[in-house]
Amino acid sequence: MAVHSTRNKGKGFYFIAFEFDDDYQVTLKETDKFLEDQVRNDDQNQELIDKAMPVLKGFMSAISE
Repeated sequence: MAVHSTRNKGKGFYFIAFEFDDDYQVTLKETDKFLEDQVRNDDQNQELIDKAMPVLKGFMSAISE
């Protein structure tokens, strides 16, 4: 499964491309998509994904039961 998020500083969104496997192990994906003035920072992207994954994992578990 691949998930994309958009967010920019002015509107609160930026673009992150990542995918995760059946064990919820996340991999950041390279992408040519970006929003104007977006600064790419893989460490910040990984930190954000690490914070969001427990919520996503809980949601995926809830809808699959």
